Amino acid sequence: MNFKELQSMLLKDEYFITFQSMNSDKVYTKKCTLKETPNKVNQKEGSSILVYLIDDKRYEDIKLTSIKEVNPAWRNL
Repeated sequence: MNFKELQSMLLKDEYFITFQSMNSDKVYTKKCTLKETPNKVNQKEGSSILVYLIDDKRYEDIKLTSIKEVNPAWRNL
C-alpha cells in the first residue's frame, strides 16, 4: 500500500493497522485515523506516515514498509 492510498483511507475512517515498531522488533495492531484528530496534520508523501492512535490518544510515525495489514475498524466490532 502506498502513502496516498493509506492517507486517503485514514482521512475518511478508522482502521486497524498492524505494523512493526521502528524502535524494536515488536509488532503492534492499533486503531488509527486521520479523521477528526486533535490537530490537523499536513504531511508530504514519503516512506512513513504520521497517524493518530485512537486508543492511545497520541500520534505515531509508521514506516510504510513495516505495515503488515490494514483492516477497517468497523469489521472488528
